Amino acid sequence: MLLNFYGPSRTFKYYDFLDVLDDAEFKTKDELEFETDINTWDDPANGYLNSGIFKDKIVLIGSTLPEDRDIIPTSFSIGTTKGKNMINGVEIHATAIQNILSQNFIYREPISVEIAIILVLTVFGFYLSSFFKEIKFKYNFLLEILNIVIIGAALFGIRIISFYLFFEHNYLFSLMSANMAIVMAYIGSTAFHFITERRQKGMIKGMFTQYVNAAIVDELISDPGKMALGGQRKNLSVFFSDIAGFSTFSENKEPEDLVSFLNEYLSEMTKIVFDNKGTLDKYVGDAVMAFWGAPIPMEDHAYHACKSALEMQAQLVILQERWKKEGQPLINARMGINSGDMVVGNVGGKQRFDYTVMGDAVNLASRLEGANKAYGTLIMISESTYEVVKHQFITRELDYLTVKGKNKPVKAYELINYIDFQLPEYKVTALALYHEGLELYKNQKFAEAIEKFSAAVAADPGESPSEMYIKRCKLLQENPPGENWDGVFHMTTK
Repeated sequence: MLLNFYGPSRTFKYYDFLDVLDDAEFKTKDELEFETDINTWDDPANGYLNSGIFKDKIVLIGSTLPEDRDIIPTSFSIGTTKGKNMINGVEIHATAIQNILSQNFIYREPISVEIAIILVLTVFGFYLSSFFKEIKFKYNFLLEILNIVIIGAALFGIRIISFYLFFEHNYLFSLMSANMAIVMAYIGSTAFHFITERRQKGMIKGMFTQYVNAAIVDELISDPGKMALGGQRKNLSVFFSDIAGFSTFSENKEPEDLVSFLNEYLSEMTKIVFDNKGTLDKYVGDAVMAFWGAPIPMEDHAYHACKSALEMQAQLVILQERWKKEGQPLINARMGINSGDMVVGNVGGKQRFDYTVMGDAVNLASRLEGANKAYGTLIMISESTYEVVKHQFITRELDYLTVKGKNKPVKAYELINYIDFQLPEYKVTALALYHEGLELYKNQKFAEAIEKFSAAVAADPGESPSEMYIKRCKLLQENPPGENWDGVFHMTTK
């Protein structure tokens, strides 16, 4: 059993054994020297025998001499100096006897209870600490401080409980193991989240480095909540580009030269996507697919998509100048942009998946890219994109059409340049004549429209949309559309 000490040394009464021996028949040294009987044991007036002090008592006999070395340290002290917590061995026995008589010895916490408490406190501490670490907050260090304060409060609370159990119920609670359980739970939670976050950062970096530039990857790593993987409906802008006449172009090149050419072209186009905070979706041969607004939310995604398209066309001009000097055939790239709601997320199997976008809005952008061929344009945007960027870029309405695979007509616009770009005078004149001709076309005044479109071509020989409308107006003159004509042109090719 564990002894329940009642106090420091001499809490139990001590009596000199010589005083017990000194009766009428025993002569002490002092009695012999002074020739006087003291008789501390059986003196009628003051003797221990007649006082009844030992009546019905258990008396222990032991040495208190320092040289006998029967001195033992205890948890009680009668002072602050060294050695003041020592107690005579005989008093240890007295304490044990009194504990048994009073049934107030100390109860030790059972091992099974101690193990159960350690498990409970470890799980509690781990999940409590994890709860604060999983909260995404701008000032995470404040949450960590709060976490530490709560852990400290838990340690203090366990200490108070252990003291109460000891003082009030003589129950010895394993304070150290309980405290270690809380502390190790906090350390374990910290280590677990550090490893988990490191693995998550590695996963994010590996997953998105091929899609977006390094700055966006760092932002995703700092706040993984922005990643929002899985199917999610968002308003984004999607971009498609394709090299015009690539099949014919590739037939005249060796495979090695073709791959080298494509690598150079795609590298330049991809860099522009990344520089404008876009996400590269995929390459399909010479085609590039990208989108803006995910995984990092972006309010002006339509602007960045249009800006990227213009920068790609400008970079392509630079590449064409070098290719011309090298004797390489020149190429043009057609581009389509649409903005709207689409589903974005990881699509694929457990072993292999891609971060991509899906939906009608995506298909429309692809169709607009292909529609450039009919109008002789390079960049075509949808009406939804136009409504967002019309005050930032120079555009013109191309047509009201239905693309292949769709029944609902959409307005398509050509993206020409930035709003503050100074167009050459001849192009300004050609655009004005084009718009006049387009209004006449919508009102079925095809002869007058042909005159305006012809004047536009005369002002700018590269005015391909006007040339297209001249042919269409002549066709409609031969086959009038009727009074209920809505001006919609139905495309039958991609």
